[in-house]
Amino acid sequence: MKKRASTKSRKTWGIVSAILAAILITLTILEHGLLHSILGTVLGGPMPIKDDSIAAVYKSDYQTKRESKEAGDKLNVEIAGEGFVLLLNENHALPIATPESDQGVTRKPRVSVFGKNSVDLVLGGTGSGGISGVTAKTLYDGLEAGGFEYNPVLKKFYESSASGKGRSNSPALGTGSSSAPTLDIGETPLSLYNAEVIDSFNGYRDAAIVVISRLGGESWDLPRSQADDATRHYLQLDQNEYDMLDMVTSRFDNVIVVLNTLTPFQCDFIAQYNNFENDRRIDAVVWIGGPGATGAEAIGDFLNGNINPSGRTTDIYARNFAKDPTWQNFGDNSQVNSGKDASAYLENGSAVAGQFMVAYEEGIYTGYRYYETRAHDYDGPVKCLNEDVYDSGEEWYAENVIFPFGYGLSYTTFSQEIVSVEGSLEDRDSHMTIKVKSVNTGKEAGKDVIELYVSLPYIRGEIEKAYVQLVDFAKTPVLEPNSEYIATFEIDAYDLASYDYNDANGNGFQGYELDKGDYTFFISANSHIDGYAYDSATATLKDNVLFAQDPKTGKDVVNRYTTEDFNDLQYRLSDVYVDTAEGEVIRKGMSRTDFDKTFPKPFTAEEREIMTIDGASERTALDSKAHNNTKIAEVVEDKGIPAMRKDITDIDDGKGGKRAITLRDLIGAPYHDARWDTLLDRLSFDEMLELVNNGAFQTASIVSIDKNLTNDSDGPIGFVNFMPGKQESYKGNTTFACEILIGTTWNKDLAYQMGKNVGENGIWGDVDGNGLPYSGWYAPAVNLHRSPFAGRNFEYYS
Repeated sequence: MKKRASTKSRKTWGIVSAILAAILITLTILEHGLLHSILGTVLGGPMPIKDDSIAAVYKSDYQTKRESKEAGDKLNVEIAGEGFVLLLNENHALPIATPESDQGVTRKPRVSVFGKNSVDLVLGGTGSGGISGVTAKTLYDGLEAGGFEYNPVLKKFYESSASGKGRSNSPALGTGSSSAPTLDIGETPLSLYNAEVIDSFNGYRDAAIVVISRLGGESWDLPRSQADDATRHYLQLDQNEYDMLDMVTSRFDNVIVVLNTLTPFQCDFIAQYNNFENDRRIDAVVWIGGPGATGAEAIGDFLNGNINPSGRTTDIYARNFAKDPTWQNFGDNSQVNSGKDASAYLENGSAVAGQFMVAYEEGIYTGYRYYETRAHDYDGPVKCLNEDVYDSGEEWYAENVIFPFGYGLSYTTFSQEIVSVEGSLEDRDSHMTIKVKSVNTGKEAGKDVIELYVSLPYIRGEIEKAYVQLVDFAKTPVLEPNSEYIATFEIDAYDLASYDYNDANGNGFQGYELDKGDYTFFISANSHIDGYAYDSATATLKDNVLFAQDPKTGKDVVNRYTTEDFNDLQYRLSDVYVDTAEGEVIRKGMSRTDFDKTFPKPFTAEEREIMTIDGASERTALDSKAHNNTKIAEVVEDKGIPAMRKDITDIDDGKGGKRAITLRDLIGAPYHDARWDTLLDRLSFDEMLELVNNGAFQTASIVSIDKNLTNDSDGPIGFVNFMPGKQESYKGNTTFACEILIGTTWNKDLAYQMGKNVGENGIWGDVDGNGLPYSGWYAPAVNLHRSPFAGRNFEYYS
């Protein structure tokens, strides 16, 4: 087993890595995947955007920036139309035919739109993924485009102060999760609906559209209590919303709820209205997420059937969020009795404010992995957390889950089947090809999502594994009735491996492993394969397979965020999961071995207290929090590292001579190309320091390698936020939908097209201002939706 690198060598490599990363960002953001390489090599600098003396590496597909933006805006409408998720559609309440969707319809449906937030949709979140300073399409724009007439009296009422003050603004960036306020939902109290407003319903009774909105943002999490009711959390209906739904369901025969939320919403209210004892019903529920600047334009076509719903959830929708394992240990969990502002203490006795501890006791069992696994393993009757006793896993699942992961309805129907399986599971180099056919068995054209899951062999008490895991997925093109599409999935053995961080199975190995046994692949309409699977196929592995090295890179697979044996008290926060050196079990994480006994519990004050932080007294220039601070007090000491500013002239200059390598020579070069080392050798110590210290939303100019100053933007919805200079520098770019809405399209090609359009925006840059292109993009963003209450869920796909 490899020894840990020394502290000194780790710090040196950290600095070198930071320098190389800063250089790489001007050459490639993502070589493959979501962002097309068109963005990767746009070099900026204080020069006109069109410089005929420098040959362009990539050229725009458009003649002007306006054309590029128009294409992006149109693409965003397509993303929204495929990302909106039809969650409920009772008695075919949708679609509602309009003259725009059916030539046989001559009268426009007249609808009433309810909700204070209907006139102020949540387009996106706040922070680096936020939306500001853009002219956006509204819900009403979308309804008009789709051939609907809406109630103007009701709209005017919501636009005025007569309907109340509206929702709270998002907390300012930097507020910090420990001080995030309780947010006012801002829905109009029933007492404010006057006779004129209520009478206006009569002329617009073809349908009621009820809008429910919730915020999200960087640096703060969603409150787990409402401003006016501590017994309810922010992701539930408040009393004003219940009163509004009571009013609407008692007066309208077709009630459509639109969830304009940036994270899953607790939808237990549906069952409260749709039961045998209640004559008031909700007929349809549509989730629209944060649609960006133009996405709302798709709402009318979604409701009238021009767009056949094909979105799928990228989270599971639990019936009661307070029963989720993450509820127990979520939020700032600031240190108890450890100083002002949740301070912890350094070894030298000084304090560091704002130190928080959150215990991820649920382990791998987040989202659908918990609910699907617990339902499958349920051997009831068992009572947990004062729940009722259930006789079966299916009964438990029905009472705890409303909508599975990967769930969504359509205006047509599909069938799916596995048509062939090639290859087998034999060793670490095994590869399988699975082909799946989808057939449109309904009467309307539409797109289908093909979801491939796997159930792995599990041995009780050994490596933790969820019962079902998503392996891959595909989106079909538009399929006419009775037409079909075949998707091909390529699967490597490594894709199915589970990580054993602490040698749970006692075979003397830590790393990725395949246990021998049956690997069953399911094609399913969603994650609940026990109820929705179309077809399955099983491959059997005869012997265990160990991956000591990553098959892609050849590097050793080791625990990288703790000591390799995961048994060092230096990582004090980790021992909530493991045995300490003395053999004492502090706390264990949740385990499939016994969900009931290992279910997370809130940490006590004693458990949350931390008195020291090992090693935190060692400070370096990299600790500076100021953006682009070129005059920091702490500096990196010159340790006498050799090969500072070493020029090697081995590049053909095109004139019969030789010259030194420049950044432009490495356009398209892979990360491990040896020429990167040659390029780094050319940098002086001062250039390295400047590149690191002056690198927020830009990368500094380096004359020695002909690297220009760049504009770099932070935020996954495009070049629209967090850039150097004035706000005007990023006007004229497409403001895309939130990543969670891109995720719910389940369409890899649409995500690729979004990345390509962002690259187009990068080429044109600030063409109407300082002429700089946009060279770097701190995106796309990738993180887990650990809890529905995470403030930045909207910035991540799933």
